[in-house]
Amino acid sequence: MISFINNINIKPKKKVMEKEMNSIRPANQRIMIVLLVIAIVIITITSCNNYRTASTGPVYSEVDEMPVFPNGDQGILNFIAENTLYPEEAKLKSITGRVLVKFIVETDGSVSGVAIEKSVDPILDAEAVRVVSSLPKFEKPGIKAGKKVRVNYILPITFALK
Repeated sequence: MISFINNINIKPKKKVMEKEMNSIRPANQRIMIVLLVIAIVIITITSCNNYRTASTGPVYSEVDEMPVFPNGDQGILNFIAENTLYPEEAKLKSITGRVLVKFIVETDGSVSGVAIEKSVDPILDAEAVRVVSSLPKFEKPGIKAGKKVRVNYILPITFALK
């Protein structure tokens, strides 16, 4: 009689477990499909380089004609002077000095690869990188052998307190 009662109790549990398993399978399938779609989208986005404007090819330090900024050398100096904000923390600590910022003028006149060539302090370095990264396009790119080329450019930015 005991075995009869156990058989009765097992059958309903088995049906409940089968229903749970059947409801889990579609949920897992949906999750797998969503993950697969996300993976495909990520791969597609990262493999498409159409949104990048940076050129490829060698970067020259010596060229026949250097890149020309709007209004020439005075124009770039004015832009730096008007757009550089002396960081408050640097003012409080009386940090001064000349930061050398290296960047590339691309064949389309845009600026890329902004990096610090000579550091003074991380606070001033960050401001120098920010302002150089915001430079508008140069009017003319560098020219070598009659062709537009990428050019290394080093710009000194002096931070001085009055």
